[in-house]
Amino acid sequence: MANNYYDSEEFRKILKSYEESEKTGENRFFDSNDLLDIADYYCLHGKVPEARVIVDNALETFPDSDDALLMKARMLLTYDHDPDKAESVAEMVNDKQDVDYIYIMVEIMLTRGKREEAEQWLEKVYGSDEEEPEEVAEEIAKIYADYNDMKMAKKWLDRSGDDDSSSKKELRVRILISNGEIEESQAILNELIDEDPYNTLYWNLLATTQYLSNNIEDAITSCEYSLAINPNDEEALLNKANGLYQLGNYEDAIKYYKQFMKLRPDEDSGDMMIGISMIAQDRIQEGVEYLKKAEKKITIDSTHNNEIYQELTLALCKLNHFDEALAYIKKSDKKKCDHNDMMVLKGYVLMMKGDFDAGQVCFKKALKNSGFSPYIYLKIGIALYENHLYISAYMTTKSLIDTLTHNSLISSTPGDKQIQEKNVTTIEDMPEVYAYHALFSLYVNHEDEYEEYKKLAYEKDPNVADVVLGGLNNNQ
Repeated sequence: MANNYYDSEEFRKILKSYEESEKTGENRFFDSNDLLDIADYYCLHGKVPEARVIVDNALETFPDSDDALLMKARMLLTYDHDPDKAESVAEMVNDKQDVDYIYIMVEIMLTRGKREEAEQWLEKVYGSDEEEPEEVAEEIAKIYADYNDMKMAKKWLDRSGDDDSSSKKELRVRILISNGEIEESQAILNELIDEDPYNTLYWNLLATTQYLSNNIEDAITSCEYSLAINPNDEEALLNKANGLYQLGNYEDAIKYYKQFMKLRPDEDSGDMMIGISMIAQDRIQEGVEYLKKAEKKITIDSTHNNEIYQELTLALCKLNHFDEALAYIKKSDKKKCDHNDMMVLKGYVLMMKGDFDAGQVCFKKALKNSGFSPYIYLKIGIALYENHLYISAYMTTKSLIDTLTHNSLISSTPGDKQIQEKNVTTIEDMPEVYAYHALFSLYVNHEDEYEEYKKLAYEKDPNVADVVLGGLNNNQ
């Protein structure tokens, strides 16, 4: 496990004594630290309700325990996604100079999106004479990595000294993965696994790299190693379910998503993926019900808002529930979503409903609000195709390819610094457009153009090409 103390004989005796006292009802004394260690151990093994009880009991016995208050605050933030309740508990801490109090307050700020304020607090901790600066820098890097801000994680990791500890290697791996540097991250992970083969975190990260490399079966195998060590490892269960989904094994994927949900009923991702898996099985109505459950679980720090609203809207359209689909798009206006994406989706739904003029208005609004983003332009082309407007879809991707190719030429011109500084999107940035243009060309009977762009699609991005073109009868 990640915490070697939990494998020690000392902790095993304490845990055994505690669990025996719970079974027999015998009143045994455990100090605050022992109770909080057991609670943390239970959290790692998916026994969050039991951990909550332990923390609450610890606070009854030791009402002035800052550590118990901080753990309760962290659980409210992690499992309830409630920064307000977490802050109210954290404010009961006596020692406001305690670095752990500062860290939980920073995480509350990050959850609320107050990154500048959080960074100011962290700089103060780093500059404090009471803490070792390199240790603080590493801890700050971990916090930022947990909140998926890898740019800031790297900044602080670079300030944490030159020693090459396993914890720093793990942080470096997470940063490398976010930058798409898969081979280098795998090399470091193999070293870490050789050093500590029973660390589920390393196996889960390896599974992530394999998943990103489209080595789905290898990723599932890595998840199975992790689950052999800890059958209740949340990340391994979710990763294995995602792998099974990618292989089209929807029934088994649903089984593992449900196991994940038993451990994390608060998370929207389990319901969302069960819904998507059911839709893939043509169980549309059942899928919609799970997606609605996921939508109700969206919180301040949810990362699946876009996906939930998009999948729910598309599924409702398949059921011809267009007004309900539009109602969910309206609800998304108040959530943290890509609102340009949602505007394209609104245009799609209106066209499906038969209101083509209103749909075009939405497309134009999304384009304008996005600064005429080529990604939005492609999504509009896909929406037109889905509405059987094949010529319009074809013209969209034809125009897009011309623009992106032109951008590639001017951005590679040595003297064109002004263009380069604008960081324009080039055809190299959007290889997926080849696959979609091939598809749209086929539907307007431009077979030579279809063959030309199909070839380019498989050369530039075979995975996307397979998704877009793999179902065609005359595909290679």
